[in-house]
Amino acid sequence: MTINYPNSKSIVKIELEFDTPVNKEEFSVIETTSSILSEKWYNKNKKVVFKVRGDPTRLGTTKISTPLKPVNMNIGKSYILIGQEYPSPTRSVSSVLFIVLAIAFMIVAISIIFGGKNIRVNSHLKKDIKQKEEANKRIINLQNFIKVNLRRGYRQEHIKHVLSRRGFSTDELDRVFRRLNK
Repeated sequence: MTINYPNSKSIVKIELEFDTPVNKEEFSVIETTSSILSEKWYNKNKKVVFKVRGDPTRLGTTKISTPLKPVNMNIGKSYILIGQEYPSPTRSVSSVLFIVLAIAFMIVAISIIFGGKNIRVNSHLKKDIKQKEEANKRIINLQNFIKVNLRRGYRQEHIKHVLSRRGFSTDELDRVFRRLNK
């Protein structure tokens, strides 16, 4: 069932009367263009009264779901309740804005937290790459040193002995000599 009411700056009162009591669990508002300020039941659940905030820019519409058809419907004239505060549309907009900003803040915070871990991981990867580059330079320099000294007539065993005394491991030297002998 769809209820239409006039555009207004004030509160609009909608009354629905039924000939038999309505089960409140079976009665629901499906959709509304206005904010519902109150819903009250009277006469042993035979009458429900809604108060909705009017919108001066458009006609109001509220869709309800009910198992019974109302026998009487009255849309009261617009009136202003003095001394009572009702949520304004700007509060609703500010609430949505607050939620959007909160979500954006959480996304930024999460990206900083996990981004920081990526930076740390990247720095570790950079250190590993740098160490491997240095090791490769060391091996290339070692190969060049061995080539030069073999051309000068030094024996392989003598070069290994000198280099092992300078801190090179025998495994490392054997690998380099194998590459050079291929």
